Amino acid sequence: MIGGSDVVFDLGGMDASAALASVARIAQRSWPDAVLVDAERGRRFSSYTAAEFGTLHEIFVFRDEAARHTWEELGASDDNMNTIVYAIVRDDVLTLVLEDPRAAPMASIVSALDGLFHSGAPWQSWRAA
Repeated sequence: MIGGSDVVFDLGGMDASAALASVARIAQRSWPDAVLVDAERGRRFSSYTAAEFGTLHEIFVFRDEAARHTWEELGASDDNMNTIVYAIVRDDVLTLVLEDPRAAPMASIVSALDGLFHSGAPWQSWRAA
């Protein structure tokens, strides 16, 4: 079970797939080896481009494969703190479940998402070409 804090964003009309894709892309800035898992069905995606964002409402973004393994084996522990972002979209709201949203790199992930959602940027328009 993930403990900690919930960070809630009003999506203002952005659809679930765009919101979850944004979470994954922004987390990958901090975690280039991030592992994406469909939190409802347990499917692990081989890459960002393989993720089926159009079918998702919840996603786990792990720092890397080692973090995914320790979470699946041990659950929350002192050794894997702040190595997962759990993102849930329901009713035009994105909720991030994080151990400590003030800790690195969580604070930068939250800040980037806050800027994106407040700017009203269309999906992927903020991505470098």
